[in-house]
Amino acid sequence: MKTTLLTSLFCLLAAVQAVAEAPLRHELRLFTLPKAEAMNLLAGDLDDKALLARMQGMPQRLHVITSEALAVGAEPGDETTFEWRQADEFHYPTEFDPQQLPQTLAFGDSKLVALINKLLEPEEEAKAGAATKTTAAPVQRHPVNGGLGLITSITPTAFEKRDLGDVIRLSSAGDLTWQQARLAGLQNFNGELQAQFSTRELNASFRLVPGGTVFLGTLSGAEKTGSEFETKSETISLAFLTSRSLPMPEGKNLAKEAKDVQARLEVISVPKSIAAALMDEALNDSLLYSKLQNSPENRLDAIISGRVKLNEEAELIECEEFRYAIEFDPPQQTRELVIADDALLEDLRAGRQTGTTPSNPHNGGFGLQTTATPMKLDMRRLGTLLQIEMRRNDKGLKLKARAELSRRIGERRFAGVEMPVFCAPSLQTARPARCGIPLLLGTVSRAVETGLRESEQEDRIAFAFVTLRE
Repeated sequence: MKTTLLTSLFCLLAAVQAVAEAPLRHELRLFTLPKAEAMNLLAGDLDDKALLARMQGMPQRLHVITSEALAVGAEPGDETTFEWRQADEFHYPTEFDPQQLPQTLAFGDSKLVALINKLLEPEEEAKAGAATKTTAAPVQRHPVNGGLGLITSITPTAFEKRDLGDVIRLSSAGDLTWQQARLAGLQNFNGELQAQFSTRELNASFRLVPGGTVFLGTLSGAEKTGSEFETKSETISLAFLTSRSLPMPEGKNLAKEAKDVQARLEVISVPKSIAAALMDEALNDSLLYSKLQNSPENRLDAIISGRVKLNEEAELIECEEFRYAIEFDPPQQTRELVIADDALLEDLRAGRQTGTTPSNPHNGGFGLQTTATPMKLDMRRLGTLLQIEMRRNDKGLKLKARAELSRRIGERRFAGVEMPVFCAPSLQTARPARCGIPLLLGTVSRAVETGLRESEQEDRIAFAFVTLRE
């Protein structure tokens, strides 16, 4: 009897320890419904779990954040912010320089104008023989001021970056911020286009407990704002968070004498419908990884590996350094601009088109063409990046990681200045770890429906796993 009691007590303690070491998997889901249907559901005053159950089978967006067991296993004072970013980086101008004109602009006096007009008109002999002779096609000239004009425009001189997509931050205290931004359109200001955005933000505070379901609120576009870019669709989006405590798969403890580990990051993506069905099964990390590997529609989006010292922050980088201008100086005109002088007229009378080259067709080759000058450059790493830190504690290993996949996906031109567009999904999380098994960090999916033409059209969910080995 005494032996049986001790055995039962040992099993209970082992179970409590397993729960304490089990990570919480936070799943964020966003469901979009027709306005009338959503209003009927909200008016029913269902509890959070019942409301989420009614959402099953409806269009949704799936986001996953994993963490250590905050409710039962977090160390006192150990606060961590988990960040999930599914956004494209869009640069748009915020400062401009007005049109630049020279202090003195001389097109010529009346005598010069008469000579120019005579030069441009056909000779009397040519007029008389026009019916019998075939003449060459007229030379194309700049249409402004007969080819002697000057064209200027405002110049963007400084740019800002805007994340278009979703950015979510969740603290270990249960405070959540969910921000959405979309490019609503481009508005014309004095001949130049300026970006207009649609933004939404949701803030919530709750207790993180295993098995808990929280209805966070609505995250919908604004309607009837008076803006030409206001939301036209009659829909409402409902946001939910569920927290599950899943047992840690069997793995190896790191040897006491070990000073480093081999870390491998893999990012596997599948269509959203497959991902949502797998998450509903509440699989542990190893089973989820296996099913993703065996899915016929999976895709390996990234893989990177390297050795990481214990108790030190490390970076695994496979990137290219892409530099681009973020500040410009406008085109500089000369203080005094004279279109023609006596020597030039002699060339014109003799038929010598001095200065005319195919690369400078403006004003018949006698014009002036300038461009904005880059004054400040920034650098963006494009590729795969894993920032990782492994620390020992009395329960084993604790893993902190940030994974990012960044790509250049297009360009935008503003008043002759071209700016790149990047996609940069990233994830920052922390959790307990074992060796020899795949550990789910979360999702690092591409942004969709951002208002950009470069926005991802194929809605896939990308899962990031880290595997540790001695």
